Amino acid sequence: FVSVITFVPVFARRIGVHSFELFFITYTVSIIAVRLIGGWIPDKFGKKRSSVPALFLFAISIIAIGFASGTPGLILAGVLFGLGHGLFYPAIYALVIDLTPEADRGKAVSICSVAFTFGGMLGVFIYGVIAEAWGFRLMFDIAGSVCVVGFLAFAFTGKESDGAGSPLSE
Repeated sequence: FVSVITFVPVFARRIGVHSFELFFITYTVSIIAVRLIGGWIPDKFGKKRSSVPALFLFAISIIAIGFASGTPGLILAGVLFGLGHGLFYPAIYALVIDLTPEADRGKAVSICSVAFTFGGMLGVFIYGVIAEAWGFRLMFDIAGSVCVVGFLAFAFTGKESDGAGSPLSE
């Protein structure tokens, strides 16, 4: 996530798109739309069950950025990025809260926040080196592939919850 929002402006300029803010506008509109219109999805279908396809969509959106060759490609990637992130991020935090005993929920949310922040900082450095050495397309491909690996691990492991704090194995 952090690497994408950091490098999209630089990448956009390299491919000749000077209105890179359209990526961020479509990303933001998509997040707002999915949370307002589809905010009920994790509650109805389960947090894990809705997070898995959202993470896959998020991964595909990152790979799609690397294939963008102009404004339309960046706009499409922004929509996909927003839809994936807009559903995944709150659902995964809600899942963590559901699966953690009440006494440890503060710690669990803190660990998630630290992991997200640390991963973002480390990712920006690593992906920046990759982009500089081998180009942005490879960087976005690798970043998306890391998300695909996460998607596969999460899809075939992990637990769903009933929303009341007691985990149910899927």
